Amino acid sequence: MGDSMRILIADDHEVIRRSVIRVLQSRADVGNVLECAEATNGEEAVDKALVWKPDLVLLDVRLPVLAGFDAAREIKQRPLAFPFCFSQFTTRTKF
Repeated sequence: MGDSMRILIADDHEVIRRSVIRVLQSRADVGNVLECAEATNGEEAVDKALVWKPDLVLLDVRLPVLAGFDAAREIKQRPLAFPFCFSQFTTRTKF
């Protein structure tokens, strides 16, 4: 089989990070070739992305320390740019 897919998941809620990892690993076509790393805030996501060099970065929009869009902007300024996917999960019922 080919190289493993590396995905960085940045969310300040552990239950979200773990759930995303479980869903990804449950897929038969990627489960055995998937590596995941986690970040709990935007600054940590930037640092891990630059060191770990993932194939994909999943960013929560509302990360503490550095928001998801700002973290993506910072990562994209570096020579090694990665594809991004943004998410926003909320437990609030009113906006």
